Amino acid sequence: PGFVPTEATRLATVLPPPFGDPEGKIRLVDPGAAGQVHYYIVRSFNAAGRSSDSPEFSPEVCDGADNDADGTTDDLPLPPGPVGASLRLSREAAPEAVVLEWQGAARADRYGVYRSPDAQDVYDPSHFIAETSETRYRDLPPSGAIFFYLVSSRDSCGGENSR
Repeated sequence: PGFVPTEATRLATVLPPPFGDPEGKIRLVDPGAAGQVHYYIVRSFNAAGRSSDSPEFSPEVCDGADNDADGTTDDLPLPPGPVGASLRLSREAAPEAVVLEWQGAARADRYGVYRSPDAQDVYDPSHFIAETSETRYRDLPPSGAIFFYLVSSRDSCGGENSR
């Protein structure tokens, strides 16, 4: 409340079509501290000069809370990044275990682990075996079968990326 925009607090300049987004929209991701509410004012300009400022507003911030007290859980504008090719598998002998390790994904705070006997059907809710906040998981699969694994990245607002 009481925010006064200055050049030092400018986050972006949006160009009109055909130079910018066709609809003149922009998405800003402000990773401020968890639970901290940020306030914004949109200032526009036209050929005759500056228009009046927008009313002060606070966008939804996804941290699993209702930061702006509007009765809804706030959403994250982008899903978590992919785990992708960073997934590595290794085996342990006793007991026979499969160890999965991967690099942390952007905007992910936890990971879903899936195991399936069918390579085409790994990302199915029926094949979900665990959720972890670590970038390593040790699985004890049934012996004598071949399994395929997938690790998805997840965020605190329910976003999931299976790539």
